[in-house]
Amino acid sequence: MIPMRQRILVVVALMALVVLVYQGSLSGDFVYDDHRFVANNPALRTLGNIPDFFTDPSTVDPEGNWEGIYRPLRTLDYALDYFFFGSNPVGYRIHSLLIHAATSLAFSMLLFRILRRPLPALLLGCAYAVHPVHVESVAWVTSRADLLSGLFSLLALLAMRRRGPVGAGVSTAMFGLALFAKESAAVVPFIGLVLDFLLPVRKERPGWKTLLRWLPSLGVLIVYLVIRQCVLADFAGQRSPWGGSRWCTLEYMVVGSGWYLGRLLLPLGFRFDYQLQDFLQDRAFPELEVAVGIHVFLAVLGSVILARMRGRSARVWAGIGWFLLALGPVSNVLVPINILVAERFLYVPAGGACLALGGVALAVVGRWPGTSKALGIAAVVWLGFLGATTFGFAGKWSGEETLWRAVLVHSPGHFRAYHGLAKARIQDQDYPGARRALMKAIAFAREKYPVLYFDLGRCYQMEARYREAVVHYRMAVNLWRAEGKTAKDRRYFQLLLGLEDLYRRLGDRREADRMKAWLEDARP
Repeated sequence: MIPMRQRILVVVALMALVVLVYQGSLSGDFVYDDHRFVANNPALRTLGNIPDFFTDPSTVDPEGNWEGIYRPLRTLDYALDYFFFGSNPVGYRIHSLLIHAATSLAFSMLLFRILRRPLPALLLGCAYAVHPVHVESVAWVTSRADLLSGLFSLLALLAMRRRGPVGAGVSTAMFGLALFAKESAAVVPFIGLVLDFLLPVRKERPGWKTLLRWLPSLGVLIVYLVIRQCVLADFAGQRSPWGGSRWCTLEYMVVGSGWYLGRLLLPLGFRFDYQLQDFLQDRAFPELEVAVGIHVFLAVLGSVILARMRGRSARVWAGIGWFLLALGPVSNVLVPINILVAERFLYVPAGGACLALGGVALAVVGRWPGTSKALGIAAVVWLGFLGATTFGFAGKWSGEETLWRAVLVHSPGHFRAYHGLAKARIQDQDYPGARRALMKAIAFAREKYPVLYFDLGRCYQMEARYREAVVHYRMAVNLWRAEGKTAKDRRYFQLLLGLEDLYRRLGDRREADRMKAWLEDARP
C-alpha cells in the first residue's frame, strides 16, 4: 500500500503537470464548433431544459445539424458551465482541464492495480496526462464528450477491479454515465472482459463469474441503445462508406491505424482536423510509407519481444486488445461517420497503448535486468518531449485565427482552415479578408459546400455589393435544395430571408415573392 502522504503528493504533482502543459489553452475565445454547440445554443441558458437534453436531439445544435449526435450528458455539462460561467470560455476550458486531470489520475490508479508497480504506473499516467494527442480533447470545448466519456469509462474499469458487488455496482453506474456522454463508450464492458481474463484480479481462473459481473453493464448498454434509437429514430450513420464500400473503408482504416500509432509514438506537427482521406484519394499520400512502416516495424518488434517474454506477454496483449476495441466505434467500418481520423478519438485507446508499452518495458526488464536504467532514461526523455510538444500545441487553441493558421502550416490545402479564418474575419468585420479566405476554401474544397457560398454571399451583402451576394446566395440555395434541405432548416431559412431582402433592394419583386413563397410553407 502507498502511504497517504505519497498519494496526496502524486495527486498534486499530476494536477500541477496538467496545468503547466495546458496553460496556453486557457485563454482565448470559443473556436470552430464551440459556437454552434455552446456559444449560440439557447438550450443551455436554463437548467430547466435538462429533461429535453435526454429526449430532444435539437438541443444539441440550434441550427438542426445534430447529425445523429446523442450526448445528453455533454449538453447537461455545458448547461452547468453556463450556469456558473455564463459565456466566458475560460471557465469552460478550466473545467475541461480538471476533467482531464481526474481522468489521468484514474488511469494511473488503474495501471497501479494492473501492473502492481507504483513507479511504472506513475510514469505511464504522466505520459497519458501530457500526451499531445489529448490537446484536441482538452483545449477544444466541443470535445467535452470525449473527456467525460473517458473519465467515466476508466472509473468503470477501475471499480470493477475491486472485489464484491459494490465495485460491480459502481462500475455499472459509471458505464451508464460514459454512454450518455458519448456512444463510443459501448465497448467498455468488452475492454473490461479482456482485462479480467488476461489480467485477473483474483488468483482463481476467470470463468462464468467474471462474465456475470459484466452482465448488468451489458443490460445498461441494451437500454441505452433502445433509448438512443427512440430519440434519433432512423439514424443509421452520418454518411455513406468511405471510398464507396466498407472494404475500401477498411483499407482506409488500416492506414489510419498506422497514423494513430505514429501520433502516439512520435507526435510531430499540429494535426487538428486532419484530412487523411484527401491524400488517400489522390494516391499521393506522403505518410503512407510511414504508416505501413510503423505496422511492419511493430509487428516484427512485437513478435521478437513476445517470443522472448515466455509468459510475460499478458499485459501487452491486454493493452493491444484495449486499444483495438476502443477504436472500434470510430473505425467507420461498422457505422460510417463524417470523420476518418482524429486525435480526440484516441482519448480512451491511448490508455491501452500505454498499458501495452508498459507491459513491453516490464517484460524487457524482467528478461534483461540490466536495461532498466536505459529504459528509465528513455522514458524521462520521452516524457519531456511529450510535455514540450503539448505545451506548444495547447497555445495554438488561444483563438480562431491562431488555430487555423497553425493547421495551414502543416496542411496548406485545408479548405476548412480557410473557412475558419473567414469566419474569424467576418466576426472582426474584415469582409475583404474573409472573402479572400472563402475563395481559397472554395478552390481547395473537393466538392461544392453550400455554407461556403452562403458565407461568401454574406460578405458581399455586408459590403453592399448586392448583385454579387445574390449570385452566391443562389448557388447556396441550389446546393442545399439538391441535398433536400427545406425552410425548416434554420440556416437555409436565414438564407431565403436574406435573398428575399436582397431582391427587394434590387427591385426584383418577382424573385422576392418567389423566396417569400418558399418561406411560407415552413417557418421555424
